[in-house]
Amino acid sequence: MRTPLALLAVFGVTTLVSACSAPHLSAVASAKAAESKAARPVRTHTVTEAAGQAAIRYSASIEAFEQVPLAFKANGYITEVMRRRGADGRARAAQAGDIVARGALLARVHEADYKERVNQGRAKLAEAEASVTKARLDLDRAQALFTSESLTKPELDGARANFDAASARVAAARAESELATSALRDCALVSPASGIILERRIEVGSLASAGTVGFVIGDLSAVKARFGIPDSKIQAVRLGDAIGVMVEAAGVASFEGRVTAIAPTADAKSRVFDIEITIPNADGRLRPGMIGTVAIGESATVNASAQKRPLAVPLTAIVRSQTDGQFAVLTVEGQKDATIAKRRSVELGEVMGNAIAVTKGLDAGQRVVISGANLLVDGESVRILE
Repeated sequence: MRTPLALLAVFGVTTLVSACSAPHLSAVASAKAAESKAARPVRTHTVTEAAGQAAIRYSASIEAFEQVPLAFKANGYITEVMRRRGADGRARAAQAGDIVARGALLARVHEADYKERVNQGRAKLAEAEASVTKARLDLDRAQALFTSESLTKPELDGARANFDAASARVAAARAESELATSALRDCALVSPASGIILERRIEVGSLASAGTVGFVIGDLSAVKARFGIPDSKIQAVRLGDAIGVMVEAAGVASFEGRVTAIAPTADAKSRVFDIEITIPNADGRLRPGMIGTVAIGESATVNASAQKRPLAVPLTAIVRSQTDGQFAVLTVEGQKDATIAKRRSVELGEVMGNAIAVTKGLDAGQRVVISGANLLVDGESVRILE
């Protein structure tokens, strides 16, 4: 009988212990369930550098750094045009692409008439000089007679007036002779500077008048890339900016130049602002008339890739304090089983679409809450949604 009683006693004690421990286990499970339920579900975003804005490309026309049209001052038929030896070894008239030096004779008009005017001017000058010589002798003789009281004062004054008139005729004849000589020099069209012939508009035998353009000379030691941009992009370009110009015809990916001119007003018809980029061209690979491409935007400047971009977060990650009015974000920190939201004050930059730049307060790689951030408090447990 002792054995059943002992077993009964043990069973009773076990049942009592189980009954006492059951409420405790239930409480622990409830606490764990409540803790798991308290973690607020959120979505996060990893902080990265702001994406560069897509550059807008514009077509640019390559022009000579300086372009001078050379026109005649004299009238007449053209009798001479600069000759050069061509690729076939034969002499030919100078044409576009030929290099000319400063002071080179490019063309000449018929000089016979101008030479005759020079001869006439010299003859008039010689006649006037002879006249003034005679007038001087007459004046000297009149002064001697007047001293000996053999000549009246009015006669002396007349001799002096004749001398003054003869001297004036000499000055006029000399000026006329110089004009005739200058007109003769103008029969020759001379290059004012070293450069390249961009265009020839005359032939031997054609009639030239004052103002007729014979040649167009350009300086290609540097070239200009000219293009137009709308007013919405005018603030993206400043004088002195280094900008690359792509010219496929020259076989080089990009030529570096600098912005040297920005039109103060937009074109009345196209409503765009003209921009001028000067590019060194010592090797002469760039030629007027070539077409280039200019990119204006994030990658417009040559050194844009070396510039550090700011960090950016979605606009939904930004919260504002109710007390001090400062901006902040909630970062997610901790392990997967114990993740909390941590409030961090930040300084903001410019808005870029649906994102905003953060200049201070965050590091790249951190995760910020982008869904439900306004409902969280500092240190609150969160559960990250995949």
